[in-house]
Amino acid sequence: MAKASPEWRTAILIGLYTGLRLGDATSLKWEDLDLDVRQYTLKTQKTGRYVINPIAGPLFDYLCELRQGSTGDYVCPTFWGRESKVLSNDFNLLLSKAGLIEKRDYRQYRAEGNRRRYAGLSYHCLLHTLTSLLKSAGAYSAVAG
Repeated sequence: MAKASPEWRTAILIGLYTGLRLGDATSLKWEDLDLDVRQYTLKTQKTGRYVINPIAGPLFDYLCELRQGSTGDYVCPTFWGRESKVLSNDFNLLLSKAGLIEKRDYRQYRAEGNRRRYAGLSYHCLLHTLTSLLKSAGAYSAVAG
């Protein structure tokens, strides 16, 4: 987090506390958040399903503070409209700057059918971290994935 810009800190916290994919996290609008009832609602890009989930306490506190200084429609305004693969490469650079991985570029993805393959850290790991934390806390399988 020390190497992350304020906007990346926001995107990382959203990913960690919600499990949202990078494209969903970075296109989240303030209108998707109901801070009065501590929940968010959105239609996911990959599946097209609507989700309504609570906002975890630490993320809620962070978003309330962030909202006070925000004037735009998007929680991460400079990320809006950027392709997920570009943001993913930017996140990879951030991980590299933090010393968590070796620097790589997009050409290190190897196509396998319709899927990319890369066995390193990525933004998607935040979803797995959330799942592990929920299971460690004793959440039911239906909640923890």
